[in-house]
Amino acid sequence: MGGIATWTKIIHTRGLGEQWHSTVVDTRMRGGKTVADQNIRIASEATRTILILLGLLRILLFNRPTVVHLNSSLSERGVFRDALVAAVTRVFRVPLVTNLNGNFLPGKHLALSGKTRAAYRYIFRRSQQIIALSADGKQGVHELGNYSQKTIVLPLFVDDSAIPKKIDTNETRFTIGYLGTLIETKGILTIYEAATRLPELKFVLIGDRPATSNSVKIIERFSKLPNVTLTGPLIQEKAHEELAKCDALMFPSHSEGFPLAVAESMAIGLPVIASPVGAIPEMVDTPQGGYLIAPKDVDGYVKSIIALSTDPTLARELGSYNENKARDSYAYENVITRWRDVYTSLI
Repeated sequence: MGGIATWTKIIHTRGLGEQWHSTVVDTRMRGGKTVADQNIRIASEATRTILILLGLLRILLFNRPTVVHLNSSLSERGVFRDALVAAVTRVFRVPLVTNLNGNFLPGKHLALSGKTRAAYRYIFRRSQQIIALSADGKQGVHELGNYSQKTIVLPLFVDDSAIPKKIDTNETRFTIGYLGTLIETKGILTIYEAATRLPELKFVLIGDRPATSNSVKIIERFSKLPNVTLTGPLIQEKAHEELAKCDALMFPSHSEGFPLAVAESMAIGLPVIASPVGAIPEMVDTPQGGYLIAPKDVDGYVKSIIALSTDPTLARELGSYNENKARDSYAYENVITRWRDVYTSLI
C-alpha cells in the first residue's frame, strides 16, 4: 500500500483515542497501481467524484464531524477533487486540516498550470491547518501565498507494534534491501548498477513491478543477476519480515514526501543509504544513521555499501541509532498525540 492507505489503515487499527472516532471517504485516483501507470478515463472519474462528494455530504449531514482531515496526494488530477472537498466542508463550516502527503518542494508551483495553482491556493485558504511532511514542503506552501502561520511540519507514523526487530539469518552475504515500487523514479537503475558492481553481496527488492516499458527492461536485467532476489509485491507483514532479514536499506529515489519504507527500515534497526529528497534529510541523521547520496551517484552508493559491508560493527551501530530515533520520533502513539493536539485546537 501507499503512504496514505497505510496511514489510514493504522489509524483504523489503533484508533485516535477514546474521545475520537474516524470515518473515511476514499478519494484515491483509480486506473493504475502507480501514478506512472495511470490511464484514467475522465467519464468514470467524474462519476466517482460525484459519488465521493455524496459520501462526504452524507457524513457531514448525519455524522456531524468536528474536523475534516483531507489527505492530499498532490497529484495534478487529484487536486481539483480535493478543492471540491474543501468547498463542501466550507458550506458546513467544519474545520479543515489539509495533510500534504507528497513532495511540495519550493519552486514546484512554477511547473504547475495556472488552474492547478489556483486549486491549491483555494485549498490552502480554506484550511484552518496545513500539514507539510518536511521543512521544504512548508516553504513550498509559503511560496503560493501567506500561509506560513497555519502551516506546520508533522511526520507520518509507523505502526511500531507491528514492526519486527532485525532478524538474524544464516545468510553469510551482506544483504541490501529495497522496499517500494520498481520504477525508474524510485532509483532502481542505480540499484541495478550497484548490484552489478558488488556481485559478492546480496540485493533483495520488495515491491510491485509495473508494466511501464522502461521499468520492465530494467527488471529483466535484474532477473539475470544471480545476487538479486525480486520478491514481487508482498502484504505488509511479509514485506517487513523480508526487510528485517536485510543488513541495510538502499533507497535512491528521485522524489519523495515522507517515505514510510525509510521510517519502517529505521524502526527495524537498519542503516539507511538514501537520496536527500523530501523529508529524508530530516529522517536520516548522518553519519549516525546512514548516508545521503544523490540518486544517480552510483559510485557514492557503492562506496557507502562497501563501508557498511566491511564493518559489521558500524552497520549495527547505525542500525541501532535509527531504531531508537524511529521509535522515539515516528512511533504511532508519539505522533498521534501531536495530531490530536492539532484537531483539538480547531474545535
